Amino acid sequence: MNNHHNDNTPVYLIETHNRLERAEVSFCERVVFFYPSFHARAALIDNIGDLMNKGHKSSYITNKIAVLFFEADWIEDKMQFEISVRYIGFETDVDFLEQAN
Repeated sequence: MNNHHNDNTPVYLIETHNRLERAEVSFCERVVFFYPSFHARAALIDNIGDLMNKGHKSSYITNKIAVLFFEADWIEDKMQFEISVRYIGFETDVDFLEQAN
């Protein structure tokens, strides 16, 4: 199964998260490895929600562990967001981030 944005990143886990709206979130296996509990992934989705509130439909997320990338779409007929969260690499491995930030 691949994520809903039609790239080659396999979906490992799909969860429903509720913030202000319902979101169906797909995670790749490495994201679940770095965020093993539902509570940790919910905090990640809160951070993504903050970025979405600022108008970002996609963006990189960096922390001391890894670089992640998310994409979000509003699905009108379901009245929910669909978000995919993918692992990009370790922060020290991704030198383009300084240019993006």
